[in-house]
Amino acid sequence: MAEKKDNKKTKLLKAASQVVRSRGASQLTLEAVAKQAEVSKGGLLYHYRSKKALIEGMIAHMLASFSEEIESQIKENKHPSAWLEAFVKLSFDPNLSNLEESAALVAAIANDPELLLPIREQYKAWQEATEASGLAPAIATIVRLAADGLWYNELFDISPLTAERRAEVLETLLKIIKESENDCQDCAES
Repeated sequence: MAEKKDNKKTKLLKAASQVVRSRGASQLTLEAVAKQAEVSKGGLLYHYRSKKALIEGMIAHMLASFSEEIESQIKENKHPSAWLEAFVKLSFDPNLSNLEESAALVAAIANDPELLLPIREQYKAWQEATEASGLAPAIATIVRLAADGLWYNELFDISPLTAERRAEVLETLLKIIKESENDCQDCAES
């Protein structure tokens, strides 16, 4: 039964993201989401009692999905920079739905910036993981910020990069991670 409820919630969150991505955050209403999800407004209100609760759900889902993807990628990879490498790869993965889910970020900014608090907290944790990656903290942070920059460019559909350039940037960031990790290991061994 809980799985069925979770599936319904996921469907509602996806519908809310679709409303924001296709019509803009100002058009995010409970009515619009219910219509997009093909449920009654009462059905939506059963799961999310207000627009604020819906946006909070969108944010929680976005953060959990991205974190789960990172964890699944690093299970097999035990080297110190595995977390940062996974973060970069996922930020560059155009096939992930996280850009769709990231409409939560846009909705929060447009409706109530206080809703960004969980995102701020998650970014603190991500920065800690970045700095614990075995690379020099400044290099690791530059790599993470570059991945974030591309992700935000794509979120707002303003990225001027060709697919070829995008691939080159990804390859370069992964090379920086590997080389910096090796440099840090060489320093530790000396």
